[in-house]
Amino acid sequence: MERPGGKITGQNRPGGLIRYWAPTAFYVVLIMVMAARPAPNLPHVTHIDKYFHSLAYGVLAFLSYRSFAGTGFRHAAVMTLILGTLVGMADEGIQFLGRNRDASRYDLMADVIGVIIGTLAVVWCKG
Repeated sequence: MERPGGKITGQNRPGGLIRYWAPTAFYVVLIMVMAARPAPNLPHVTHIDKYFHSLAYGVLAFLSYRSFAGTGFRHAAVMTLILGTLVGMADEGIQFLGRNRDASRYDLMADVIGVIIGTLAVVWCKG
């Protein structure tokens, strides 16, 4: 369906902004809530927490790329990388300021690696 001004995108479609951004916003809030809670008991596998960090931020990359691309951002991949890195920094900042967890630059590196891999996977699958 064409409008006189051009193609209808998620940005100018009624409810499009909420449809694309609500899952991403919910997931970011979930990450922040988990950052403020005590660390979960994980199986004793070397660096398993880093794998979970990368996986969680890979999911964030998928959701945020969908949000940026769906609402008309031209450089969705770049914006996804920036948002993911900022969320990772906020996550570690919450842990640094809190009493329940310890901040780690290695966790932040795992977050960024997860965002990079997730973004590359989405871009590659998109074609």
